[in-house]
Amino acid sequence: MIISKISVFVFAIAFGACGSNEAPTVDLPPENDNTQPTDVTPTPEPAGIMKSTQDAYYRVWLDIPEPFAVGLVKNLDLTVRNTDGLPVSGLTISVMFIHKEMGHGGSKIPFVEEVGDGKYVIKNVAASMRGLWSLSLDIVEEAVTDLVAYDIAIS
Repeated sequence: MIISKISVFVFAIAFGACGSNEAPTVDLPPENDNTQPTDVTPTPEPAGIMKSTQDAYYRVWLDIPEPFAVGLVKNLDLTVRNTDGLPVSGLTISVMFIHKEMGHGGSKIPFVEEVGDGKYVIKNVAASMRGLWSLSLDIVEEAVTDLVAYDIAIS
């Protein structure tokens, strides 16, 4: 009994639609959908040298102040954004500053402090001799660890 009622219903719909001269209508969203803001201003690029991390989780900008010479203790500005360009806060960042030819660090031990809104400061960076130095950053966010390194020439 149920099958015959369903068959009659389907049959009636099929033949009822065939006898109509009107095309079926589909509701489409309006062409100019104003639900998205149109005044989105892109975030300007931070100052410094941009590099993507090794596994491409982050884009990192390192701003190296001038002059950077032997014996000077510097603070370096660091900005971290995700692949969508949004600031990433709450990261744990460890830093190593090593002379590339000699294999040792400088006269100070650098460390990172968070400023907020994806901005960090690498403090206490000092080169004890001239040459090419590597500033390596291990960036940790929950279960993700990524790294980036910058070469810095010290005169």
